[in-house]
Amino acid sequence: MHFFSSKNLFAATLALAITTNCLSQHIYSPEERKAEEVRISKDIENKLDWHNRTKETLDDYDDAHRMLYGTLNESILLRQASGERFGVFESIRDNGRKSIEIRLHKKNKLTDRFFLFGDGCEGASIHAEKVAPEFIVYETGCYSKGRNNSIEEKFEQYLFDYSSRNFYLLAFLDYDSIENKPPSIKLENGIYKMRWSIKLRGQKKNLLVVRNFKILKDEKGEWIVKELPPIDEEASGISPLRKLPLKREYDLPSFVAGWGKQ
Repeated sequence: MHFFSSKNLFAATLALAITTNCLSQHIYSPEERKAEEVRISKDIENKLDWHNRTKETLDDYDDAHRMLYGTLNESILLRQASGERFGVFESIRDNGRKSIEIRLHKKNKLTDRFFLFGDGCEGASIHAEKVAPEFIVYETGCYSKGRNNSIEEKFEQYLFDYSSRNFYLLAFLDYDSIENKPPSIKLENGIYKMRWSIKLRGQKKNLLVVRNFKILKDEKGEWIVKELPPIDEEASGISPLRKLPLKREYDLPSFVAGWGKQ
């Protein structure tokens, strides 16, 4: 996805991305789904095994030095004191198509699920780039095969707000994660202030993205985003991820309950 000053160009890019995803969709039969869910469950358990993890990702590594990065079906400890965990996981939707979702856990118990990508991504990653008491800044990655077996990468920056317990997409930007630093975000008097100097793919100069916004409840008691000046009318607004129902089948293996520190 891209961040453009032209609405028409942005819409064309979005349509192309949706079309590309649709072409790669596979519908799983009930038998295929059952087998695939067994494989995913085994993959999660295998990746939780400390024998298969690097030292920097082990749960007993202190919070300040533990690598807060994971790929598909990995569960990463965010905070030792609370046992909070996060990760991106493969899932089969009710329509028989595969998707990738973000799951949050408290020790081994599922606390939140969010739809992230459709089945156009053959691999995915998530990285907690800034961990603050009120919020977390995450970067997610989608990886797919392009022309001539090249790897196409798409990265997105999300804010997880603890008050509303939701993820918010901060901007559509076509950038290389290695070449850029994460956005600077702070919360002051209930206002999120974002400043992001970023180099887009194929561009020589950096683009400064400025966003000021509040996350608050409307008159119906529902959480909404209120953007504050300066507002780029041609840019996509900050949007939440779609929450998914909690299902106990997505709890982590019970041995995880004893990990972390209280």
